[in-house]
Amino acid sequence: METKLNIRGRVGPALEIIGLNISKPLQKEEIDEINYYFLGERPVLIFKNQKLTEQNQVDFAKNFGTVRVPDKNRTDDLPDKHEAVTLVGNIHGGVIANGPLAFHSDGAFHSDPPKATLLYAVKIPKVGGNIIFTDIRIVYKCLPDYIKEKLNNCRSVNSFERRIDREAGRKGFSTEHPAVQTHPNTQEKVLYINELHTKELVPKQEDIFLPDLFKFIKKIEHCQTEYVYEEGDLVMWDNRSVQHARTDFSPDEERLLKRTTIY
Repeated sequence: METKLNIRGRVGPALEIIGLNISKPLQKEEIDEINYYFLGERPVLIFKNQKLTEQNQVDFAKNFGTVRVPDKNRTDDLPDKHEAVTLVGNIHGGVIANGPLAFHSDGAFHSDPPKATLLYAVKIPKVGGNIIFTDIRIVYKCLPDYIKEKLNNCRSVNSFERRIDREAGRKGFSTEHPAVQTHPNTQEKVLYINELHTKELVPKQEDIFLPDLFKFIKKIEHCQTEYVYEEGDLVMWDNRSVQHARTDFSPDEERLLKRTTIY
């Protein structure tokens, strides 16, 4: 494909796009090229050096799908607050505040998880809080054939319980998905099992031990990218092609990112 964007490849599934101002409306050719990479070989795109309002972020996201409003209302008083943006961090009432996170696909505990996630960096700690992406298309290809055969006929049970649900006496979220799925655009097989949310396989497979499978996912280093965020970066990833994890960071340091999801 003839490129019009200034791109820079990285190890693993990520690609950097430099010099593109996504706060302004994009040309059709630019959107097409972004989709060419995003729905193909590079399901993690990093848009460098952005200055975005929350409305800018939502408008950009709409180029690639339907933006949904989260079910949890925000309590912050940021001046450009938009109902479709979630704060992620340990200030302004952000969610998923501190500590490391195991590999996962966003919303795997919902019956209709988001196609993609966009995360814009506002405040980043000096050390840590990095995101590691792993390409679950390659992970699936690396599995032994007998494991593939068993997983092809399984469903993964994914669940998540929020503190606000426990306090209100409500049940958390739980659903089942095919353990192996076909990406609707690339037609590649992907492994839809993740350490953070997958609790069991149905039917149960006596010779598949989930903790060993989670370790296997982390060991396939040639399909991974550990990304060190810089303030002003917007990272967009395809939840159907990659899983992501977060490294630890000091709770004494402030971290704030703005998240939008598309379907």
